[in-house]
Amino acid sequence: MRRLSLLILLPFLQVFPTGAAEDMTGRPPKVLLVEWESLRPGTTAAHDKVAAGFAALAARTKSKGHWIGLNPVAGDENTALFLGGFPSFAAAEEVRKAEESAVAASPVLRAEMEKLEKAGAAVHTAQKAVWTTYQDELSFGPPGPAVIGKARFMEVVVTRVRPGRIPEYVEFLKAVNLGREKAKLDVRFAVFQVASGAPTGTFIILRPLVSMAALDDDGMKSLVTALGDEAWKKLRMTYAEIVEENTRTLFAINPKISYPYPPVAAADPSFWKAKPATP
Repeated sequence: MRRLSLLILLPFLQVFPTGAAEDMTGRPPKVLLVEWESLRPGTTAAHDKVAAGFAALAARTKSKGHWIGLNPVAGDENTALFLGGFPSFAAAEEVRKAEESAVAASPVLRAEMEKLEKAGAAVHTAQKAVWTTYQDELSFGPPGPAVIGKARFMEVVVTRVRPGRIPEYVEFLKAVNLGREKAKLDVRFAVFQVASGAPTGTFIILRPLVSMAALDDDGMKSLVTALGDEAWKKLRMTYAEIVEENTRTLFAINPKISYPYPPVAAADPSFWKAKPATP
């Protein structure tokens, strides 16, 4: 199982890691780890207590690692999602080595983590970690820490492209983004391409939302008008040919199971200061 621990946890769930701000310049991280957790039915509350316990431990020790936890609003209710980022894969490896050494040197910390991990083992049925890389040219108004900090929901879109059709999918996204720009749509999202942990050709799009009200108008009418009916028809046909599967899921950001990077928390201190409860 994924070790939601104060130190081992950090390489897996570190969002906007300390020391990487200069590299990310207020934009999404270059490397993002997306981790899905499958929970036993009826254990969501127990799971959140365990995750909150790790967040409390991190806050108490002023850990340099940070993460954001999400609970489902749509789709499978027996899931949890955690997001984490690094400026590079090399940085992720360096952090992991350093934190593993720190854990090995602290019997007290190991004991606390083992207690939480034991509680966590009772609620998980499966866990999946997926490493991805940020695709700036495919993103639109990419959200940085300030935008994430004010969000209450995260729309997660997972698209699997048919073998050999990635270049066409890239051009499709670019064309649609030109339409969004022309229509002056108020939309922000970051696109990540899977590097490991999922089928080749998988893309993950993250769209932070301040409110579910943003879903009332998807901007499709304005987009089609901006592109033109004929161009939009061709794009739709292309999409149908190159995409094998597409899943859109809405999650709520849960501050109690998160330990956000300071610039994220600074965007809305009253929301992020919620104190997590220990299990």
